[in-house]
Amino acid sequence: MQRGLIIRRDCRWIKSLGVMLVLALSTGCGKVPTWGELTGQQPAAPPTTTPVAVQPVPSQTPSTPVLPPKPKAAEVIAKFKALRPAEISDSSLAELGGLTEGFEDLTEINASNSQVTNAGLANLRNLPMLKQLELGSTKVDDAGMQHLAQIPSLESLTLNQTLVSDEGVSKLTALPNLKKLELMGCHLTQAGFAAIGKLPALEHIVLNRTLGVNDAAVDLICEAVTLRKLEFNSCNEITDQGLLSLRKLEVVDDLQISRCNVTGVGLGGAVKQQGLKTLKVLHIYGTPITEDGAKAINSIKSLELLAVGELPINDKGLVMLTQGLKNLKHLHVANCKGVTGSGLTAIKAADNLEILSLHGTGLVDQGLVLLKGHKKLKSLDLTNTSCSLAAVQSLKKSLPNCEILYAGQKY
Repeated sequence: MQRGLIIRRDCRWIKSLGVMLVLALSTGCGKVPTWGELTGQQPAAPPTTTPVAVQPVPSQTPSTPVLPPKPKAAEVIAKFKALRPAEISDSSLAELGGLTEGFEDLTEINASNSQVTNAGLANLRNLPMLKQLELGSTKVDDAGMQHLAQIPSLESLTLNQTLVSDEGVSKLTALPNLKKLELMGCHLTQAGFAAIGKLPALEHIVLNRTLGVNDAAVDLICEAVTLRKLEFNSCNEITDQGLLSLRKLEVVDDLQISRCNVTGVGLGGAVKQQGLKTLKVLHIYGTPITEDGAKAINSIKSLELLAVGELPINDKGLVMLTQGLKNLKHLHVANCKGVTGSGLTAIKAADNLEILSLHGTGLVDQGLVLLKGHKKLKSLDLTNTSCSLAAVQSLKKSLPNCEILYAGQKY
């Protein structure tokens, strides 16, 4: 009975709840009553949970790729030194330019006949110990000289058979230590020769087959009063007038003149003007030397080495060249067919003569007899002469300490 009463009460409660929902919706209040409002009961609190600590995710740093170690400076330099001159390129010079150490052993570079260009020369500015550089027969030109002008250590520079001209040579005047410059086969004008005369430390100039060399050029070059050695080969516009300019060089000791239009009298003129006082070495080949020229050369009493070849002289001319040169130690006479030996009497006056070469002369046996009393002679070249073996062997007995070269044999 009581159970039925409870059920009827529950049913009435459900009906009342439904009526209230219908009324709320029908009134258009727009708000749905909550459970508490409908029932008068508080909703159960949500279960409390302990928050789970979130572990921070470490940031992902991108890994740096492992690069192969750079080769040591010693390895780079050793590899470079193993290259032949023609194998050197702009890229190999770039490897050197990237170094920061190890320059002590890199003082010379020979890149002659290579593919080096102006771009490659830019890397040489980083070589502080570079003293000697050879660039003969390469494609470098005036623009490349701007890079070389920034190598203050440079002492010797070879630019043979390149396109370097006046502009490039002018840039080289910035080099404080440049002592030797070779410009064989280059083409210069007066401006270029004037720049050579302004090189502050120049001691040795090579102008073999250099276009534009004439008497005026020699005069400009001799403004470089530090010059000690000059080489002129196949410079047909140089005459005796140009040789007079040598008087300005107070320390010159070596002069080479080959196939120029000089007779020799210009050297005597320089001597008369108080020049050539220190000249010790003189080479003259293929020039039209005259008797007056021979006498002029003989006036250079400081000579220790005299080399003449392909000259139109005979025994009399040889006497004029050598007689009275007390300091002469080396005498080379080559391919002078007019020299047969009678002029060797003059050589006896040179008491200090140690080396004598008569290669390709017209020397005969009678001339050798005149050398038997010359006990200081250490070397004698009789190659391509008309002397007999018997005469050579006889001379060897008189000069046992002298090495004689004859017919490809040494006696």
